[in-house]
Amino acid sequence: MFTGTGFALANAGKQSTFGIEFDGSVRPVEGLNLTLAATYLDAKYDSFVNSAFGDISGTTPAGIPALSMSMGATYTHEFAGGTKAIAHVDYSYESPVQIVEGLSGFPAGVAESLQREVNSLNASFTVRLTNGLDVGVWGRNLTNAEYLTTIFPAVAQAGSVSGYPSQPRTYGGTVRFKF
Repeated sequence: MFTGTGFALANAGKQSTFGIEFDGSVRPVEGLNLTLAATYLDAKYDSFVNSAFGDISGTTPAGIPALSMSMGATYTHEFAGGTKAIAHVDYSYESPVQIVEGLSGFPAGVAESLQREVNSLNASFTVRLTNGLDVGVWGRNLTNAEYLTTIFPAVAQAGSVSGYPSQPRTYGGTVRFKF
């Protein structure tokens, strides 16, 4: 655990996690593939008396969302000459989760208020030619969702924190040749 000026290393006495997971795919019609994956986790520190931030027994470890889900759809259409058009869209979700165990020099409630929720939508469209050439366009984080992926005490600056933001909306193109 980074404390702002160094690291505090401590083993949790005991941590338990109960979970359920589902992963599936289906092809309802020719060329269409639908996927769904979902995970529910109930994680907690059964005993963590000597953390850098005091006794956090009974709390949920930071960064473990209770619910994670992803779903996607890919449609592939093959033309008479063998050229393929491939459209893909996927969505990922993570329920709100505390992103830091604690922050030295801050009241206990500050760390609990710093949460992350992920809602990410991505899409792509590719034309695959019979000669091995793929030409495509893609977009990531199409809703331009903003959240902090992690947060930590700022180095040698008591009373301040630093964090890493999520990737912004990006888009681009890809040209690939397979031989």
